[in-house]
Amino acid sequence: AEVPRVAKEQPLPAPISPTAELPGYITESEPEMEPVENDGDDEKSEGDSIDYP
Repeated sequence: AEVPRVAKEQPLPAPISPTAELPGYITESEPEMEPVENDGDDEKSEGDSIDYP
């Protein structure tokens, strides 16, 4: 098969962070994390934990 040729071969432009071009993308932000409560009162994990002496 014949490979189609471009009229003039040009180097590709250097990518400038393609992710920053996405609409709605926030470049500098820290994720808002809820504080992790590790006090053992979680109803979902009740009975899953082991109390070591």
